[in-house]
Amino acid sequence: MANPSLSPDGSRVAFSRVVGGNWDVWLIDMQGAVSQLTSALPLDGNPVWSKDGRRVFYQSNPSNIYSRSVIDGTPEEVVLREPTMIYPSAVSPDGSVLLYTRATGMSTDLWYVSLGADRTPHPFVHTAFHERDGQFSPDGKWVAYQASDTGHFEIYLQPFPGPGDRIQVSSGGGQQVRWPGNGSELFYIAADQRLTSVRVTLGPNGKLDLGKPVPLFRTEVDSSFLTRQQYMVSPDGQRFLINAATEAIDPPSITVILNWKGIP
Repeated sequence: MANPSLSPDGSRVAFSRVVGGNWDVWLIDMQGAVSQLTSALPLDGNPVWSKDGRRVFYQSNPSNIYSRSVIDGTPEEVVLREPTMIYPSAVSPDGSVLLYTRATGMSTDLWYVSLGADRTPHPFVHTAFHERDGQFSPDGKWVAYQASDTGHFEIYLQPFPGPGDRIQVSSGGGQQVRWPGNGSELFYIAADQRLTSVRVTLGPNGKLDLGKPVPLFRTEVDSSFLTRQQYMVSPDGQRFLINAATEAIDPPSITVILNWKGIP
């Protein structure tokens, strides 16, 4: 399992899963029922939910973004095709814009595309460094993302679609940022693998006031997956679902003794 995404109502998780050498998008509900969403191509993954919870956007093979209904069996729809690797990052709160990560040479950047009739891509953050895995604020006015221009990843906030300067959120390293539904704080994984919270307050004239990073607990996020967030936040911001790395556990063994005569 990789790259989990929680539905807007918190009832289902879309995730990437490899079976028989093929990556596909799967769904699981909170009762544990699992179903396969994609199966046509050998590389589908990195799912993101639409805001109405009726569709899932996902990366495909690996320079396309498709969407597919989770309500009925209608075929997938092409959202965007690029000559380089792309994968979806987030959908704006009003459902009108898809934010995605795009590989450009030796770096990654954040771009966005309208989900209306005009599918012209637009750069949001485009530098010689890595910017990726953007997340819209609940009001759609800010994007939180990670960038590597300091030599390691830190978390930043930047007005969407701009203009405006970015604001550094993390200190000493940060990745995998998430917003809760009320937008009152940001969560991210710090360099010591602790899930960390930063209070976010909207001040006068739209200015953001950020609190100090507060470590919550240590995670065991699977670091073998280098793209996308590996944890989810419940809509109320009170619970976390984490794709954790676990050590291999030996199954219990049974010893069978043949021709045993028993105790005399």
